[in-house]
Amino acid sequence: MSEPHKQKNLRLKEDKEAQAEVEQYSLQKEKGFRAKEAAALGSHDSCSTEVEETQEMTILHTCPVPAEQG
Repeated sequence: MSEPHKQKNLRLKEDKEAQAEVEQYSLQKEKGFRAKEAAALGSHDSCSTEVEETQEMTILHTCPVPAEQG
C-alpha cells in the first residue's frame, strides 16, 4: 500500500473517531438539557396547580353558592 493511501486511511479513521466523540458529547448534552427541562417544567406544573387551587378556593369563598329553588 502506498504512503498517501495509508495517510488517507488514517485520516478517515481519525475522522470517524472524532465524529463518534462529537455524537457522544451531543447526546450527553441533550440528556442533560432534557433533565433540566423536565425539572423546570415539573416545578412550573406544580406552581400552576397550586395557583389554580388557590383561585378555586378564593372563588368559592367570595361567591357563595345560591340555595336551590324549589
